[in-house]
Amino acid sequence: MVRYVPLSRQQHGAQKWSRPSTFGFAAREAVVPVVGLEIAAVATTMPTAFLKDRDRFVLVALLSLEPGKNLFTLPDGRWLKDQYIPAMFRAYPFRMLRRPDSDQLVLCIDEEAGLLGDGPQGEALFDETGRPSAAIGEVVKFLEALEKGRLEVEAAVAALAKAELIIPWEIKRMHQDRQVAVNGMHRIDEQRLRTLDDNAFLSLRRSAALQIAHAQLISMSCLNSLARLSELHRMLASTGSQGGVNLSELLSNGSNDLLRF
Repeated sequence: MVRYVPLSRQQHGAQKWSRPSTFGFAAREAVVPVVGLEIAAVATTMPTAFLKDRDRFVLVALLSLEPGKNLFTLPDGRWLKDQYIPAMFRAYPFRMLRRPDSDQLVLCIDEEAGLLGDGPQGEALFDETGRPSAAIGEVVKFLEALEKGRLEVEAAVAALAKAELIIPWEIKRMHQDRQVAVNGMHRIDEQRLRTLDDNAFLSLRRSAALQIAHAQLISMSCLNSLARLSELHRMLASTGSQGGVNLSELLSNGSNDLLRF
């Protein structure tokens, strides 16, 4: 269970943290939000879609068409080799969250991640003067860039919605030898995008919305890769890692140098 709490010298000053060795924490995430700096990288690896969140749309990467499953992680929790790792996962176990009744963002850590400890192992959260350590400083820079990118995407997606370019996306997946609808997905209306008048086109270009629109359309071809990954997971579940699948060729190298775009 995820439990994010504000990082503080009083509560965490004597503790150390370890970087995740796998992405097991993301194994049940079927979608993940996409931020500005990673749009192009995501679009070449996984399909993207718009999900309705109350009165607005959110751009997400689809990691599976089945709820509660991430097809980009394999049984030991490592990420598939040569597949882009979304920024939200690379920042774990840290997040920037707003204080209740405030717009102020604070650095938070998931205390249930099992990555905090009082022993000698790990990296310091704070230095001997009580200031955030150099490693935590890098985390903050990364999360600040991530938040900036999130706001840029939020504004661009709002512009796409205002231009009435976001429409329902009919997707089906296989379930027990039959096709079932995947509900709630939206995509760019390519025909309407092509016929925008000049004023609408220029307005979207200024907000970087056109980049998102084109990237989303390109990413739709990655749906086929999800089908292949789903078949791979079924093979592993039925035969295990000894069933003719070479996991060493599929798994990432586990690099911890992840706090960068």
